[in-house]
Amino acid sequence: MTKRPRVRVTKPTFNPVDELPTCTGWATNYIRKNLWRVTRVPYDTHTFEDMVQDAMVYFLVCADRYEDVTDARHFMALFKTCVTNHVHKHATRITRRPDHAYGLAGHDSADDALDLIATYDNALAELHIRLLVEDAPPAIQTILAQCDAGLPAYDRDGVTRETTKEYFRRIAGVAADVDVQAMIDRWIDGIPQPAAY
Repeated sequence: MTKRPRVRVTKPTFNPVDELPTCTGWATNYIRKNLWRVTRVPYDTHTFEDMVQDAMVYFLVCADRYEDVTDARHFMALFKTCVTNHVHKHATRITRRPDHAYGLAGHDSADDALDLIATYDNALAELHIRLLVEDAPPAIQTILAQCDAGLPAYDRDGVTRETTKEYFRRIAGVAADVDVQAMIDRWIDGIPQPAAY
């Protein structure tokens, strides 16, 4: 009996181009699911097509940089990491560079820009509150002034405790039949107050 010669089976060589359809499909689905993270950043103008094109560029970068990879699974893992990092980088720009988000790039640091924004927001809030208080009925102005000075304690006569409505009537100095809660609601909603107030 003669021995048959051994046949050596060579493993097919890995070619990244063969993985292009698989990588494109995964990148398209991943970007479609995560595009909202990128588009919420005010100054990032990347569209879906831009992100898919960036993913294809990363495919070429991975194929060039990792030419010694011989396994399709390994290559796909490298590609997924590149695309995921790219999307994450665009999604976190607003937290890393807040000065660009608000057009304050001329400041020395992000802390300076945030301080300026906080100062602006506080001044705007104070102005808004001051204008609201000026338009308030006198009874509400009295209540707000008492809030700034420190509210008096509830009256307790040993048996019953005054209700919140009674408490605000006493602070505002209005009659017992006036509904202070309705007065505040009308003031907040911008509805004119009845003449009795």
